[in-house]
Amino acid sequence: MKGLHAFVIGSEMSAGVRNVFVQNNKAHGYLKRGIYFKTNPDRGGYIKDIYISNLALGKVEDAFYITSNYHGEGSGFNSNVSNILIDKVTCKEATGTGIVIQGFSESKVKNVLLKNINIAKAYNGLSITNTENVIFDNVVIGKEAGIPTAVGKKAH
Repeated sequence: MKGLHAFVIGSEMSAGVRNVFVQNNKAHGYLKRGIYFKTNPDRGGYIKDIYISNLALGKVEDAFYITSNYHGEGSGFNSNVSNILIDKVTCKEATGTGIVIQGFSESKVKNVLLKNINIAKAYNGLSITNTENVIFDNVVIGKEAGIPTAVGKKAH
C-alpha cells in the first residue's frame, strides 16, 4: 500500500460499507493515516463488520483514525460505525496520534476490538470520544511498561 492513506473507508458514500476483510499488507512511505474510517452526518449510512489483520505501517501522521464527524456540512443523519476487529498491526511512528476514535453522543462508535497493536512511537497516544464497547487487548503505544518498582527503589 502506498499513497495518502494505507486503508480508508469513506467518506462519500450512501447506504454503507460492510463485510470487508483485509489481511497481510505493508504500507510504504509516509502516510497521513494508516487505517482511516470516515463518515459524516450528511447522509447517514454505516461502516460495519470490518476485519483487518497483519498490517505493517511505517511513519504516519495518525495510525488509526475512526471518525463519524468528517468534514460534512449536513446534519441529522448520523452514521453507524460498529463491529470492527483490528488485529496484528505494527507502526513505527505516529507524528500525530496513535489511535483516534470519534463518535457522536447520540450515535456512538460501537464494538471495536483492537488486538495485538504496537505503535513504537507517537506524539499523542489516544483520543477516544463517544464510544461504546471499545476493547484494547495487548495494545502498546511507545515502550511497553515493565514491572513496577518497589517503594524506595529507583526505576531504570
